[in-house]
Parts: sequence; structure tokens; C-alpha cells
Amino acid sequence: MSEPFETIAITTHKVVKDQPSPPLIYTFEGDTVDEQPAYLTDRWMVADKDYLEVKSIAGLTGDRGLELSLSSTARYFASFDDIDESEDVSIRARVRSTSTDGIRWMFVFRGQADSGINLQHTDVSFRLRNLTAVDPVAESTVASHSHTLDTSVYYSIRARLIGTTFQAKIWDADTEPEPGWQIDESDLSIPTAAGWVGFGARSGSGVEILDYITIGLGEDDAPELP
Repeated sequence: MSEPFETIAITTHKVVKDQPSPPLIYTFEGDTVDEQPAYLTDRWMVADKDYLEVKSIAGLTGDRGLELSLSSTARYFASFDDIDESEDVSIRARVRSTSTDGIRWMFVFRGQADSGINLQHTDVSFRLRNLTAVDPVAESTVASHSHTLDTSVYYSIRARLIGTTFQAKIWDADTEPEPGWQIDESDLSIPTAAGWVGFGARSGSGVEILDYITIGLGEDDAPELP
């Protein structure tokens, strides 16, 4: 008989025991306000961030969120250093950007020293790119979906990368999502080596706000918050 399903709260996230690839839930409610969580590792910096800190924000999950502020020339990512490197990854997240330019919340899959698979948002598109760390010109778009960003809105994001197939969708967090995927792409150019999972942004004029992110590794889907 299998062991009972057990959940252990560890500061800001929950780890489900006795699963081969435990899903993780980050809501930041156990983290210190105005500090960068210790489990986030800096990656791929071109000019440093202004700050990456947990902030008290009423109405968010746990009334806290993670804010990233960048200078006009910065490029910055962070990885979750308590997650094993993985080939197959799924995420669910709730985000908002107050920036009026730049590349908004960018989620990285299979991150390497100088490359990765990156889901990002511009003013008018939600897109998947093969990413190099320091040279935006060398990036190549694998797939995209037309979507105009509203800086006053929180968006829900769901995405998963399985083998060389990537699926993703974005919608207003206060509405129900439409069925199906907005990006559903199989492409042999997608690198398959396991890597770190993280997020970031580039050249913003405001702040990027992450309410929460849930992560599933391997065959596990990212859990949905109640």
C-alpha cells in the first residue's frame, strides 16, 4: 500500500513527498519583505537589477508578491536553486508588468550557462524563443501568439515543455481561460538537455510582479492553486 499523501510547508513553498518529481508552489508568503529570497540564484546579468524583492501587496496570494525592477539596459534572470535540473517542466503563474517597454516576465526552461528555452511577453506578443544569455540578436523565435499587454491587468500563464513540444497560454487572471493552447509547437530545434528553471526580464521601465508560480517536473503537471 502506498504511503499517505503528505504535504510539508517549507517557508514559501510546499513540497509533496514521495513523488519522483515533486511539484513546487511558491507564493512568497513566508519570505522576508524587502529582501531577495535566499533560494533564488542570479543568472545571466547584463547590468545588474535595481532589485528583486518580496513586497507586501494586498490582494495577492498571501498578500505578498515578488517584484523585479530593472534599469533600461539590464537583462536579468534568477533560477530556483532548490529544484533539480529537469528536461520536462510545466509551470502555472500569475503575473503583472507595469513596464511600458522592454521584454516582460520571461520564464526559462532548460537553462544552461549561456542558453535556454524562454517564454516571454512583448507589447503585442506572447512568444517562445531559443535564448542566448548576452546577445538578444542571436535569439530565434520558435513560435508566437498575438497578445496585447495591459499594464493594469494580472495575467495567468500556463506552459509546459515535454521533449521538443512546447505548449502555452495566457489569459486575464480574473476570467476563465479558453480551451486549448495558444502556442502548441513541436520543433526539433528546441534543445533537450536538462537545465534550471527560472524567470527574468529585460530593459524595463517599471516593475515585474510575480504573484505566484507553481512548477511540475518530469511527468508531473504544475499544480493549480485553489
